[in-house]
Amino acid sequence: MAFISAFTLIRIVIGVHFIVSYLLLTSPGKIVTNGVVLMLGESMGFAPLPMKSLESSPAVTAFAGLLLGFLGFVDFTSLASSAAVRDVSREHWEIQAPSRLIAFMGLTAYTYIFKPRRTTRFVPLTAEEEKLAGLKTGAVFTWAFFEMVLWFWVSLSSLFFP
Repeated sequence: MAFISAFTLIRIVIGVHFIVSYLLLTSPGKIVTNGVVLMLGESMGFAPLPMKSLESSPAVTAFAGLLLGFLGFVDFTSLASSAAVRDVSREHWEIQAPSRLIAFMGLTAYTYIFKPRRTTRFVPLTAEEEKLAGLKTGAVFTWAFFEMVLWFWVSLSSLFFP
């Protein structure tokens, strides 16, 4: 038996989705100044985000918060099934976990490989670098990296310890 079951890990992911959704809706600046986001972003070579970067676009952060909340709600409803449909739920997560793992692995790789160059003086981004610049930040990298690690763990738990 696994140390932590796949369903427990999925419940943890659901809880994290609800917490991040709440933070994005109420105080998005806390995400940018979080120690883990700063440490992982700096160690991977991402420039630190300005303090007001998420608060300057409330429509985008509200949409991201609602999207994460909706994702958490959908995952919660598919996980909180009765015992009669537990096998169907297991099959659902056996398909979802690897597909989410691959998606977040791709997002993590894209964010890291195509991150903006870092210089000591202010150099404006070129037109090519400005494309999807909001996606290539330390906060997005941290979120995608932790999602990738958690879905990898869920995949291993459900694969080797049914």
